[in-house]
Amino acid sequence: MRTVREEGFTLTEAVIALLVISLSLAAVLQLTRLSTADQKRTVSQVVQAKAHREVLGKIEGDIRAIEPLYSDQFSAMPQGLKCLSTAAKPCEVLAPGGYQFRYVVAGQETSHWPLTLNGDNSAGYATQDRLNALIVLDKQGKVVGAIELKVDQPADCQFDMISRACRRPDGGEAQSSQSEGEGP
Repeated sequence: MRTVREEGFTLTEAVIALLVISLSLAAVLQLTRLSTADQKRTVSQVVQAKAHREVLGKIEGDIRAIEPLYSDQFSAMPQGLKCLSTAAKPCEVLAPGGYQFRYVVAGQETSHWPLTLNGDNSAGYATQDRLNALIVLDKQGKVVGAIELKVDQPADCQFDMISRACRRPDGGEAQSSQSEGEGP
Protein backbone atom coordinates (compact mmCIF):
# COMPACT_ATOMS: atom_id res chain seq x y z
CA MET A 1 0.00 0.00 0.00
CA ARG A 2 1.07 3.45 -0.78
CA THR A 3 1.35 6.11 1.92
CA VAL A 4 0.22 9.59 1.23
CA ARG A 5 2.87 12.22 1.78
CA GLU A 6 1.62 15.47 3.05
CA GLU A 7 3.22 18.51 1.46
CA GLY A 8 3.11 22.03 3.08
CA PHE A 9 2.65 23.40 6.58
CA THR A 10 -0.04 22.98 9.10
CA LEU A 11 -1.92 26.01 10.38
CA THR A 12 -0.09 25.81 13.73
CA GLU A 13 3.33 25.86 12.05
CA ALA A 14 2.36 28.87 9.92
CA VAL A 15 1.11 30.81 12.98
CA ILE A 16 4.32 30.06 14.90
CA ALA A 17 6.46 31.18 11.92
CA LEU A 18 4.50 34.46 11.67
CA LEU A 19 4.87 35.00 15.41
CA VAL A 20 8.66 34.54 15.25
CA ILE A 21 8.92 36.90 12.27
CA SER A 22 6.80 39.58 13.97
CA LEU A 23 8.84 39.39 17.21
CA SER A 24 12.08 39.69 15.21
CA LEU A 25 10.69 42.66 13.29
CA ALA A 26 9.56 44.36 16.54
CA ALA A 27 13.06 43.94 18.00
CA VAL A 28 14.66 45.44 14.89
CA LEU A 29 12.26 48.41 14.95
CA GLN A 30 12.94 49.00 18.67
CA LEU A 31 16.72 48.99 18.06
CA THR A 32 16.26 51.44 15.18
CA ARG A 33 14.19 53.77 17.40
CA LEU A 34 16.80 53.66 20.20
CA SER A 35 19.62 54.23 17.73
CA THR A 36 17.85 57.29 16.30
CA ALA A 37 17.28 58.73 19.79
CA ASP A 38 20.97 58.20 20.67
CA GLN A 39 22.02 59.85 17.42
CA LYS A 40 19.81 62.91 18.10
CA ARG A 41 21.21 63.21 21.65
CA THR A 42 24.79 62.92 20.37
CA VAL A 43 24.23 65.56 17.68
CA SER A 44 22.71 67.87 20.30
CA GLN A 45 25.70 67.38 22.62
CA VAL A 46 28.16 68.03 19.78
CA VAL A 47 26.36 71.25 18.81
CA GLN A 48 26.29 72.37 22.45
CA ALA A 49 30.00 71.55 22.95
CA LYS A 50 30.87 73.52 19.80
CA ALA A 51 28.90 76.53 21.08
CA HIS A 52 30.68 76.27 24.45
CA ARG A 53 34.10 76.13 22.73
CA GLU A 54 33.26 79.22 20.70
CA VAL A 55 32.14 81.14 23.81
CA LEU A 56 35.23 80.02 25.73
CA GLY A 57 37.49 81.02 22.82
CA LYS A 58 35.89 84.47 22.61
CA ILE A 59 36.22 85.05 26.36
CA GLU A 60 39.84 83.87 26.33
CA GLY A 61 40.61 86.16 23.37
CA ASP A 62 39.02 89.13 25.14
CA ILE A 63 41.05 88.43 28.29
CA ARG A 64 44.34 87.92 26.42
CA ALA A 65 43.81 91.30 24.71
CA ILE A 66 43.83 93.15 28.06
CA GLU A 67 46.45 91.11 29.94
CA PRO A 68 48.26 91.53 32.16
CA LEU A 69 45.52 92.52 34.56
CA TYR A 70 46.71 94.64 37.48
CA SER A 71 45.26 93.38 40.75
CA ASP A 72 44.61 96.84 42.18
CA GLN A 73 42.87 98.08 39.02
CA PHE A 74 40.02 95.64 38.34
CA SER A 75 37.26 93.72 40.04
CA ALA A 76 35.60 90.44 39.10
CA MET A 77 31.92 89.55 39.42
CA PRO A 78 29.76 86.69 38.06
CA GLN A 79 28.78 88.95 35.14
CA GLY A 80 32.38 89.69 34.13
CA LEU A 81 35.66 91.48 34.74
CA LYS A 82 35.73 95.26 34.87
CA CYS A 83 38.54 97.75 35.32
CA LEU A 84 38.13 100.32 38.07
CA SER A 85 38.25 104.05 37.39
CA THR A 86 41.87 104.10 38.65
CA ALA A 87 43.01 101.70 35.89
CA ALA A 88 45.60 102.86 33.37
CA LYS A 89 43.62 101.36 30.50
CA PRO A 90 39.90 100.72 30.07
CA CYS A 91 38.91 97.07 30.07
CA GLU A 92 35.81 94.97 30.38
CA VAL A 93 35.10 91.30 29.70
CA LEU A 94 31.44 90.41 30.08
CA ALA A 95 30.00 86.92 30.34
CA PRO A 96 27.84 86.13 27.29
CA GLY A 97 24.09 85.81 27.88
CA GLY A 98 23.28 82.88 30.14
CA TYR A 99 26.89 82.25 31.15
CA GLN A 100 28.51 83.14 34.47
CA PHE A 101 32.04 83.50 35.75
CA ARG A 102 33.47 81.99 38.91
CA TYR A 103 37.00 82.67 40.12
CA VAL A 104 39.72 80.55 41.70
CA VAL A 105 41.42 82.35 44.58
CA ALA A 106 43.95 80.46 46.72
CA GLY A 107 42.52 77.12 45.58
CA GLN A 108 38.94 78.07 46.43
CA GLU A 109 36.09 78.93 44.06
CA THR A 110 34.31 82.24 44.60
CA SER A 111 31.90 84.45 42.67
CA HIS A 112 33.62 87.82 43.39
CA TRP A 113 37.15 89.13 43.57
CA PRO A 114 38.65 90.91 45.50
CA LEU A 115 37.05 89.09 48.36
CA THR A 116 36.86 91.96 50.86
CA LEU A 117 36.39 95.70 50.76
CA ASN A 118 38.97 97.81 52.53
CA GLY A 119 38.36 101.53 53.13
CA ASP A 120 42.09 102.25 53.70
CA ASN A 121 43.12 101.20 50.19
CA SER A 122 42.86 104.00 47.60
CA ALA A 123 41.06 101.72 45.14
CA GLY A 124 38.76 100.50 47.90
CA TYR A 125 39.73 96.83 47.52
CA ALA A 126 41.96 94.48 49.44
CA THR A 127 44.09 92.49 47.01
CA GLN A 128 46.11 90.19 49.26
CA ASP A 129 44.50 87.02 47.81
CA ARG A 130 45.89 86.10 44.40
CA LEU A 131 43.39 85.48 41.59
CA ASN A 132 44.47 82.38 39.65
CA ALA A 133 41.81 81.38 37.15
CA LEU A 134 38.39 82.09 35.69
CA ILE A 135 35.79 79.30 35.46
CA VAL A 136 33.01 79.66 32.88
CA LEU A 137 29.61 78.15 33.75
CA ASP A 138 26.72 77.60 31.32
CA LYS A 139 23.01 78.27 31.86
CA GLN A 140 22.57 75.06 33.88
CA GLY A 141 25.57 75.85 36.10
CA LYS A 142 27.81 73.21 34.48
CA VAL A 143 31.48 74.01 33.94
CA VAL A 144 32.24 74.91 30.32
CA GLY A 145 35.94 75.53 30.83
CA ALA A 146 38.61 77.36 32.78
CA ILE A 147 41.04 80.09 31.77
CA GLU A 148 44.26 80.85 33.60
CA LEU A 149 44.53 84.56 34.34
CA LYS A 150 47.77 86.50 34.24
CA VAL A 151 47.35 88.97 37.07
CA ASP A 152 50.18 91.31 38.00
CA GLN A 153 50.13 91.38 41.79
CA PRO A 154 52.18 94.01 43.62
CA ALA A 155 55.04 92.53 45.62
CA ASP A 156 54.62 92.51 49.39
CA CYS A 157 58.40 92.68 49.85
CA GLN A 158 61.66 93.55 48.11
CA PHE A 159 64.42 91.01 47.65
CA ASP A 160 67.74 92.13 49.15
CA MET A 161 70.67 90.64 47.21
CA ILE A 162 73.18 91.21 50.04
CA SER A 163 71.28 89.48 52.84
CA ARG A 164 69.46 87.15 50.42
CA ALA A 165 66.19 87.87 52.18
CA CYS A 166 62.86 89.30 51.25
CA ARG A 167 62.42 92.54 53.22
CA ARG A 168 59.00 93.95 53.95
CA PRO A 169 58.39 97.73 53.84
CA ASP A 170 57.87 97.71 57.63
CA GLY A 171 61.48 96.56 58.12
CA GLY A 172 60.87 92.88 58.90
CA GLU A 173 62.25 89.91 57.00
CA ALA A 174 59.69 87.76 55.17
CA GLN A 175 61.86 84.79 54.24
CA SER A 176 65.46 83.93 53.67
CA SER A 177 66.54 82.17 50.50
CA GLN A 178 69.66 80.76 52.14
CA SER A 179 69.86 78.30 55.05
CA GLU A 180 72.05 78.95 58.04
CA GLY A 181 75.61 77.77 57.60
CA GLU A 182 75.62 77.92 53.79
CA GLY A 183 78.25 79.91 51.99
CA PRO A 184 77.62 82.84 49.60
